[in-house]
Amino acid sequence: IKGQTDKAYFESVLKDVIVPDFTPSDGVKISANDEEEKASNENAMDTGDSEADTIFNALPKPAELAGFKLNPVDFDKDIDDHMLFVTSCSNLRAMNYSIPTEDTHRSRAIAGRIIPAIATTT
Repeated sequence: IKGQTDKAYFESVLKDVIVPDFTPSDGVKISANDEEEKASNENAMDTGDSEADTIFNALPKPAELAGFKLNPVDFDKDIDDHMLFVTSCSNLRAMNYSIPTEDTHRSRAIAGRIIPAIATTT
C-alpha cells in the first residue's frame, strides 16, 4: 500500500478537482411533505436492497458451514503490510475526530507498547 499522507498534498490536488453541478435526473420528484413521500414510496425505485438480498441469499447457510474452520492471522508490528493497514485505519479515525495523525513509524512504536501494557494489566 503506497500513498500520500500529507494534508497539503491533498489540498493542492483537490483545488484542481472540478465537481459538476448537480442536475436531477428526468422524472425524479423530491417530496415536499409526508403525504407526497408516502405516495412516492408506492412507486419506489430500486434502492439496491434487491441486489443486497441476492448476495445475502447466495451466501452459504450456517448448516452448510459445519466443520469450516477459520485460522486467525497473528498481528505483527514488524510486518509492513500489517502496520500500513493499522496506520491507515487509525489515521482515518483521527481525521474523523480532528486529532493529529501519525506516520507508520510512530504507529509501530505505539503498537509495540500495547502488548506489554496488556500483559502487565491486572
